[in-house]
Amino acid sequence: MVTKVDKPARVFKPKERFIPKLMRYIEYGGCPLRRNIDADTKENVYATWSNGISFVLRTFSVDDFNSAGKNKRTKVPITTIAVIARAAQVRNQTKLTKFVDILRGKIEPSRPEDRPAHLLREYLKKIEFTEINKNDELRVEVYGKTEWAVDAFLQERRVHKLIIPDQELFNAPPAYMKDISKTLGGIIKERNGACPSSD
Repeated sequence: MVTKVDKPARVFKPKERFIPKLMRYIEYGGCPLRRNIDADTKENVYATWSNGISFVLRTFSVDDFNSAGKNKRTKVPITTIAVIARAAQVRNQTKLTKFVDILRGKIEPSRPEDRPAHLLREYLKKIEFTEINKNDELRVEVYGKTEWAVDAFLQERRVHKLIIPDQELFNAPPAYMKDISKTLGGIIKERNGACPSSD
């Protein structure tokens, strides 16, 4: 008789299936989603954003990632998670952890500087998540307002409303963006007031 031995549990295993979609949202940033990214590009994406991806896998629950689909038990769309992954790659992750805790309702804001996270949480409560994946305009709005909230929170700015910045706030290294834009025929590029066309 052969005894079955369970493999050691991997911390991220239940969430790993969301990584390809997360990478696509990270790459397209605040622009409409135009096409899937190929296997080689995915490797480059993961290499560039791996610290940020690991951060959101640690910080968000499986239910949060499921909320990108039919599960609405939490109010954190994958568009917002993608922004936080980008921010975690280039900014202070300790502060970001507090931002996520306020966003997910685990703690209440205690200072005026916490208001951006609270404003974003209240904004997301009003959104039908299934519409984000169907509506490019809404997805770009959610992405931009998340960027603004995260950036304001990390810089401890006191804000009273969410706005959409006219440029990407959490940029990848310039050499990487040049390479990835060439690979994808110019579809992927940092936002600069307008998104690339769908041609």
